[in-house]
Formats: sequence, structure tokens, C-alpha cells
Amino acid sequence: MSRLMIVDDEAVITTQLEDRLQSMKYDVVGTASSAEESVSMARVLRPDLILMDIVMQGKFDGIDAAKIIKTDMDIPIIFLTAYADDKYIKRAIQADPFGYIVKPFRENEIKANIEIALYRKNLERKQKQTEERIRRLFFVIEHNPYMIMIMDIEGNIEFVNNKFSQITNYAPDEIIGKNILLLQSDEESSEVFKEMKGEIFSDEEWRGELCVRKKDGTPGLKYTVALPVKDIKGDIIFFVLINDAIDKREKREVQLLKPEKLNIMRTITAGVAHEFNNILAVVQGSVELLKGSGEDKTELKNGLHDILNASEKGAGIVRNMIAFISSDRDVSDYIFLDLKQLIIQAIDSTVPGWRNIAHTGEIKYEIDRNGMKGIPDVFCDPLELGDVFTNIINNALDAMPDGGCISFGTWSSEDTVFVSISDTGNGMSEEVKRKIFDPFFTTRRPQRTGLGMSIAYSIMERHDGRIEVESELGKATTITLCIPVNKGIK
Repeated sequence: MSRLMIVDDEAVITTQLEDRLQSMKYDVVGTASSAEESVSMARVLRPDLILMDIVMQGKFDGIDAAKIIKTDMDIPIIFLTAYADDKYIKRAIQADPFGYIVKPFRENEIKANIEIALYRKNLERKQKQTEERIRRLFFVIEHNPYMIMIMDIEGNIEFVNNKFSQITNYAPDEIIGKNILLLQSDEESSEVFKEMKGEIFSDEEWRGELCVRKKDGTPGLKYTVALPVKDIKGDIIFFVLINDAIDKREKREVQLLKPEKLNIMRTITAGVAHEFNNILAVVQGSVELLKGSGEDKTELKNGLHDILNASEKGAGIVRNMIAFISSDRDVSDYIFLDLKQLIIQAIDSTVPGWRNIAHTGEIKYEIDRNGMKGIPDVFCDPLELGDVFTNIINNALDAMPDGGCISFGTWSSEDTVFVSISDTGNGMSEEVKRKIFDPFFTTRRPQRTGLGMSIAYSIMERHDGRIEVESELGKATTITLCIPVNKGIK
């Protein structure tokens, strides 16, 4: 239920309006009789929306109060006033209101203005979240260990990350806005550029050896993967290139690893392109919703619901990408903890999801904790290891679409704690086992992003631990975590 506040110095009007709003199923959390009182009340109550009279007794009027509330608290305001003079309207516009209703008002007019204002505010909030996702995604790209470049369809460079500048010695302001042909080192590389552009305009990825000229004129060989990024209509709007500089003396060694390196780079590139596509879809969809917001409230409401889901999912993906590339081993958040507590919390956090699945499809899931024996406390980050357990449990549930049992076991040796999580699903092929810790790899598109197990692997590395996978097709899968008891203690 939306929480509203009324500001009017006429007690009769306030009482009548409060009754009407409550009959419309709104929660009136407070009423104020002056502009000064409205500011202090808004700071305490933090309503979702305020209906504000303009002309009131006191040191300042409703428009002055609205400006303060908008600046300090970002609460949407609808002016509800008997004054429709140009001088009031021009001043009111400066407060960026979400509506302006002239008394006497009609009940359906108030309700329509309130609903549209609340929808617009939610839309603004989701757009800010999307902007934050973009900022965080660029943070991941900026600090990626591979060289990353983004260029438009004409080959003009729009972005380069830190690694690019370190390798080529070009500062961003020296290269952004220039055409990629500036980086060609010889006629052969020019042909490679043309080949790459032709491939990605054909909606295919390109991979190969790209020779890029550094600032001092020396060529640098790079293994490169390039992918197109499209807008919501499916038109290509820019390209993402990821490449890795290879020292000549290391070229022979790296040549042996080339397929594996290209595969990792391809995966990262595809993941980045995928996230850009999702972000663009949300942003452009939001614009379309705003255009039609005054005509179809149901469509707007559904759109906002989609934006909320996309924002939450995207924010989680970007957080996971940051976690995946992070190699710092800061132990400031580490504590000694019994891992059985984290396992129980992870089980509890996933219960609503699998219970809903079970209820909908009449599927039965069982949780077996009988194998959880006493173990010593482990020096760890509880939030990170909790994420590991949650990701593994979700994978186990995905492996049992027709129901089954997840079993947990804990035991220890002299210096290591072991945790096993087993499911009664259909197991994994050897190919899936080889790729299970690769970023963005998943057999459960579109439900999963494929970051869960790669994040788990990174977290275990930061804890000086390891993950062992025992599985084959047609048989149960067991994931075993091995975690040192005294990690980080000197």
C-alpha cells in the first residue's frame, strides 16, 4: 500500500481528502497544516508521495517546501491548489512536480495523478539503478586484465580500458574518437581489420591474431576476439574487442595455450556484450513506457515490473563479475565460524524457491543433513562462503527437475574442513565438468547466467581452498569443498 502525506492549512479539506484517499486504499501516514511543518514531517515519515497545497500561512509556501523536499529527500510532489495563475504555475514548474491539480478536484482525477506519479517515480528509480549497473559494468571492463576496446560501426574508438593504455602507451584522450585504422601497423593488419569488420557485420564473432601499432610505432601481436552489440531492434550499434598482448619471447609458449586463451576471452567478451544488450533493452524499454505512460497504466505497470526484475538480475551479474576478477585477499571481514551454520542459512535461503517449484509441479525435494558431523571453526568470510553454498544448492536443484534429494556432509582432518553437497540428478558429461567453472557457462539458459560456479571457484581460491567435482552421466553428483582451518592466520 502506497504511503501518502497531505499538506493543507484547511482542516476540512485535509479531513475530506484523507477519507477519500483511504477509501481508495492508500495509507495516509501524516497531515501537515503548514509548509514548514511539511518539511520536518517528510524527513521523519518519508512518504511515497505528498499532496501539497501552495498558498498557506507561514514563512514560506508550498512551492518553497516542495523544492526543499525534492532536493533533500527526492519525494514526488503533486500540487493540489485553488490557484491556476501563470505566476504560480511558472514557480511550481521549478519544483519539478509530478502533477498539478486545481481545486475543486474529482476523485478519479486525484487517483489518476497519484498512480501516474508513483509509476513515474518507480521508473526514475529503476533508471537510476540501470545507470548504476552501467557504471559498475564499466568498472569491471576498466580493470579487466585483458585489453578491451569499444568502437562504433564506422570503426571509431569510443572506449579503451586501463590495460589498453598500459600496453599501447596511448592515453584514453589520445585515442578515443580516432579510427581504429590509426592502430594498423602494416598493410597486412589493414586487411585483418577489414576481415574482422566483415565478420561481425555478418553477426558472427571474429577471432584471430591482430597486430596493433603502439604509440612509439612498434607493433604488438594480440590474440583478439570481437563481437557485435545490438540495440533493442537487433541493429548493430558498436563492437566490443578483447585482446591480449603477447611478448615475442613468450609467443612460442603461448601458442600452445592459444585455443584455451581464446576460449576464455570469447566467453568474457560474449558475457560483456550480453550485458550491454540487456542494459540497452531496459533503457530503451523505459523510454517507450514513458511515452505511453499517460494512456495505458497497466502496460506501464507491467513494464516497471520487467525493469525491476532486469535491474535486480543485472546488478547481481555485475556484482558477480566484479567478484570474479577480484584477486585481493583482504581478511578484514574474516571471522572464525562453524560452516554448518552457513550451510543451514544457505538451505533456508533457497527454501522458498524450491518449495514454489515443488508446489507448482507437484515435485518432491528432500534435504538430508545426517552427514553433517562436528567440525572445527574456519577462518573465513561468511558472506562469500554463504554464496558458494547457495550457488551449489541452486545447481543441485537445477539438476533434479523431477525432484530428488540433496545430501550434506561435513568432516575434517588435522588442518582442513571438508563440505560435500550431493544431488540425485542425472550427473554431468566430461565436457560439462571441464567447463563448469568457466565464467558465463551454463546449461540452464535463460534461467541462469553461468557465473555461479565461477564465482564459487574464485571465492575458494581467495580462501586458499579448492573445489572437487565427482560426477558422470546417469549418476549422482558430489561437490566437495576443501577449506584450510587457519587460512590467513600467521
